[in-house]
Amino acid sequence: MLKKSLLFTLSMLLVTLPLTGYADVTINKLEVLDSANNTRTTFSSNEKVSFNVECFNNTDVPRIFFKFYVYDPTGMQVFSQEGNSAIGRPGLVGARLINIPLRFYTSPGNYTVKAEAVVNNIPVVFSQTSFSVYSPVIILSYPPNNAKEIVEQPIMFRWVGSGATKYRVTVDDDNSFYRYIWQSECYDTMITYPLNPTDQMQRLATGTIYWWKVEGMDNAGNIVANTSIPFNFTVKDTSGRDLAVMNLILEKGPTKDSSKISVEIKNQGGQAESDVQIDLYINGIQIIPSQRVGMINIGETKSVLFDCGVQQEGNIQAQATVNLMDDNPKNNTLSKMFVIETSIVFGKILGRVTDKTSQGQGITDARVTYNGPVNGMIVTGSGGQYKIENIPVGEYSLSAAHNDYNASNTLAVIIDASKIVHTNVDFTLDPKRMSWDDIWNTLRRKLSPSILGGLSGYKLVKIEAESEQVLQELIQKFKADKIKLVNTRVMNE
Repeated sequence: MLKKSLLFTLSMLLVTLPLTGYADVTINKLEVLDSANNTRTTFSSNEKVSFNVECFNNTDVPRIFFKFYVYDPTGMQVFSQEGNSAIGRPGLVGARLINIPLRFYTSPGNYTVKAEAVVNNIPVVFSQTSFSVYSPVIILSYPPNNAKEIVEQPIMFRWVGSGATKYRVTVDDDNSFYRYIWQSECYDTMITYPLNPTDQMQRLATGTIYWWKVEGMDNAGNIVANTSIPFNFTVKDTSGRDLAVMNLILEKGPTKDSSKISVEIKNQGGQAESDVQIDLYINGIQIIPSQRVGMINIGETKSVLFDCGVQQEGNIQAQATVNLMDDNPKNNTLSKMFVIETSIVFGKILGRVTDKTSQGQGITDARVTYNGPVNGMIVTGSGGQYKIENIPVGEYSLSAAHNDYNASNTLAVIIDASKIVHTNVDFTLDPKRMSWDDIWNTLRRKLSPSILGGLSGYKLVKIEAESEQVLQELIQKFKADKIKLVNTRVMNE
């Protein structure tokens, strides 16, 4: 019986297709969102915002990167950050920065956010929109309104506020504050009233109702926030026990090995105290061991130092407590927010992933995985390049993979803190060997319907090529649209 078979001869012309096209990107939408993902134009300076940009890409380009900039009411750039990138296929693309604290806030007014689409390190289009940020009303905290017979000496006024550069605190025995008895300015959200003022009028008397208010100001002294309602209080003379936490200080020079916080306490009572226990909590977790003050005399201030161990970079909430039952428990506890800035050295790894059979041809969308002090994965660009930035120095293991190639071996890499330059790691991948069925399926997707119609009932049994390796290379290039099929010939055996 005559075997019906097909000898399929390919004459292939190598055609290098353009890696990049003319960038034709249009920004359709740029919006500012709140934490609930609602579009808004007005925000308080203690909120978080998100920036969202949507574009339409009309041409094939390697990748589209997005950059965001924010300008304050004076036009000064106060924020910039790169968003995620997108593969440059035609269609809708976009990027979003999520939940950004308004730390760039400088003064109330209109802010402008600008979004840029960047191709091949060249900005191709941008769009901008405005939103306003204002200072919220200052909220008085301590002494609370209508507080009676305060025994704390000296009184520490505390409030919650944001957006203002500095604050002005005023105390008077009349809520009109027409002829105030004391006024002072500070940059923190707390201030201490003088313990023994030289001005007789400033000495707080038992039984008198005093009023206090806070005004927020900018650098020029303009008022940008006000107390909505002034609070009042009275004081009581006392000679009892009173130990107060006066301050928490993050010691200079925290390292990646340890952060240290100093706690200051003061004896404001009428008797000496001994063997006083001090406790410290970081983000609600107690630091062990507690510290003790052996002896603290009347009017004396002493400090204890806590080793808080390794703390992650960012904001931490510290709270110190005097473990003592005295006559003024309100000042036995003090909380303070700190920003941990570690001295961890960061580096970067650069490299390229290439095809072993194509003399250095870069592999696009290969996955480079890294594991070490931090873990992650990054995708290569159009030329096979990749860049891993802002990672702590140390030992990492790297590997590269792609669906059409055999995975690389895992490489051990050390980023040395003593080196300023980056570490370079390249990978070369072998294409996977395709079966006859895979080859035929690849070819069928590239043939015209008229050619496919004439091949009905035939079976692929052979493809002529110089060698098996050359054949595999040709099919891989054919699959990746790096070569075109320009001629076919069908023969019956």
